[in-house]
Order: sequence, then structure tokens, then C-alpha cells
Amino acid sequence: MVELVGGEGTLCAGGLGGEVSPARTDTPLVGLDLRIGQGRVELPTSGAFEHAVVPLDGRIKVGPEVVEPGWLALVPPGVEELPIETENGGARMLLLGGLPFGEQVTMWWNYVARSQDEITQAWRDWEERTERFGPVPTKLERIEAPVPPWVYPQD
Repeated sequence: MVELVGGEGTLCAGGLGGEVSPARTDTPLVGLDLRIGQGRVELPTSGAFEHAVVPLDGRIKVGPEVVEPGWLALVPPGVEELPIETENGGARMLLLGGLPFGEQVTMWWNYVARSQDEITQAWRDWEERTERFGPVPTKLERIEAPVPPWVYPQD
């Protein structure tokens, strides 16, 4: 548990404000599930990390920006203390952070890669059911990926 003025949370992974989660991590990171009361909380963050702030219920202000559930705020490296403010009562949010990749990444659907070509190859591997995405024991139906907008039928 992490106690902050204006909020309390569960540290799921990594460390924050002098507390450290017992969960094993392979890289420096932070994962915090935080409940904020009415008002403002200052989150002590690592300036080396980039962070994502994900509201789960209730609109929050991350610095000057209002962020609603279903969206996230990306906080670049260099921020040592992150002000979070609630609107109309309390809110619950996730703080996720870690060291930046050091290179630009491309994201589409469930894929993260260095280029659009790598995304296209991942999509093809998924569609062709290659070993890259091996079988997963489940009773759920497989989710088919939509065709990337840049892939034409003749490809």
C-alpha cells in the first residue's frame, strides 16, 4: 500500500515514494492502482521514466490536461512530481511507468513494433497462425485481427 496526501493505492509492481512492491520485475518500472479523494494529489515519480496515467472511473486532470476513462495521458521523462486533480468527487486511476524504449515505436491493434512493415508481418503471422503466436489453451474464440488500413487486398 502507498499512502499519499489525498489518496491511497496498491503498488502492483516496482517502486514509488519509498515503497516497493514484492512483485518481481525484470526492468525498472512502476504500476500503481490509486484512489484519489476530492482534490489534488502529488505523485512522486521517477524523472527517468515515461508514465501513462489511465483514469478508471472519474475524470482527472493530469497537470493542465483533463483525461477521461477510456483515454490515457502520456507523461514524458523528466517529471519528478506529477499533480493529479479530481473533478466532482474522487476517482480511481492507474499509473504505469518505465524507462523509455529509446527509439520510436509503432502501435496498431495489439501489435507494437519498430516499423509498419514489422506490424504488417505480425498481422500476417497472426492470420496464418504461424508458430510466432502459438496455441493458447482456452475455451474462448480466437479474435481475428482487422486488416491494417495500409494493406491492400492485392498484398
